[in-house]
Amino acid sequence: MPGGAPKPLVLWRFVITDLWGIPISMITNVADTVQLEYQLNRPTVLTFNVPSEHKLVNIVHDDGDPYLAVGNRLVKGYRKVSTSSDELPAATTNWTLKFVGRIWHIEDAGDSDTVNTAVTVVDPLHDCVSRLVRSASGDFQKHVSWWGPPAGTDTGDSIIKDMIDRTNACALAPLLFDTGGTFDTCAYQTAGWDQAFIMPSIVTLTDTGTVDISLEYADYMDITQTDWTQHAHLSAMPRLGSDKPAVIFGYAAPPQTVSQFNRTVDMATFANDVTLWGKTIAGHTAHEVDSASAAKYGAFEEASSLSDINTLELIQMLASEQLYLRSKPKDIVSITPLQGVSALPFDEWFLGDTVTVNVGRTPFPVTRESFHGVQRIYGFTLTVDADVGERVDSLIVSAQAESVTPS
Repeated sequence: MPGGAPKPLVLWRFVITDLWGIPISMITNVADTVQLEYQLNRPTVLTFNVPSEHKLVNIVHDDGDPYLAVGNRLVKGYRKVSTSSDELPAATTNWTLKFVGRIWHIEDAGDSDTVNTAVTVVDPLHDCVSRLVRSASGDFQKHVSWWGPPAGTDTGDSIIKDMIDRTNACALAPLLFDTGGTFDTCAYQTAGWDQAFIMPSIVTLTDTGTVDISLEYADYMDITQTDWTQHAHLSAMPRLGSDKPAVIFGYAAPPQTVSQFNRTVDMATFANDVTLWGKTIAGHTAHEVDSASAAKYGAFEEASSLSDINTLELIQMLASEQLYLRSKPKDIVSITPLQGVSALPFDEWFLGDTVTVNVGRTPFPVTRESFHGVQRIYGFTLTVDADVGERVDSLIVSAQAESVTPS
């Protein structure tokens, strides 16, 4: 049997709450086309459709807005795993919170018969797109810096923690999450910004390849309606995830757990000679070259001005990481695991984990090139159906920074 023993059925439950986590309505059996999109070091996104006429959607709540409204409503997603592949989850099995997000976008569309509402929900990290990087005093009107050696002791994780803590402590309303997770010491970083926003600044730090972030959702409710910072806890570490040698995905190859496979190899982002400039009067410049890559493919240059980065150290780290990732053709694999037999997300693998992917070891179907090896998980899309449970529609993996053995 492909994939070995059948996997258990997995169900989800979705609840609309206010910003303090107080439940308003349960839309599990109302929502359809439900999808969750998880990406490494990015906010998680939930999308679904509901009939606009349904009472769990359009009744006016105590605050004067409909049950389903933009900005002041959260959606919580709970997951439950059955005890076997042919039965519903046992009543004694706990529902586990796997998503909390703010309703960010609503689109009502009607025809001659009905009106449907498309909803987009983003987790609390997305709020940082509209929050400024602040100094220790709470100011953002001037340059804000963190310093690594020899002048300081700041690391990637401590910089990210400072950004969130300072925002939650300023006079404005706090974020929906705090830094109550785990912060493991990462590489030293010297970083500085002028009137920058938090989320793109965090992306810059994680793009160095020296720090990853994760958000652990909390099933929080404040009936006093005074504090909404506890819906999630941020963590930062040198590398999210771990090696999962027992998790193997196979397309036309053992263990036959993949129904569809797509591989893209291209030169669109290829560069083996990288020059980056930062924003500084001194004209800080970082230049990195991969001579082995140039000898194999020829020379391909990248030259960019990163006007929001003021420190030479951060520019150098970004240049090194760009060269590391771009000095080979970009190789991205997207697979669709078989529902019911493939390893389960959350329980057996998650973002940042490294798993084994086998492609094309059997006579049919024939692939252009077979390969096998360790791949890192950068994202996945999960479809949720009220009747058949969860299904991984797309799993994005890349061996760009891992070891892959072509065959």
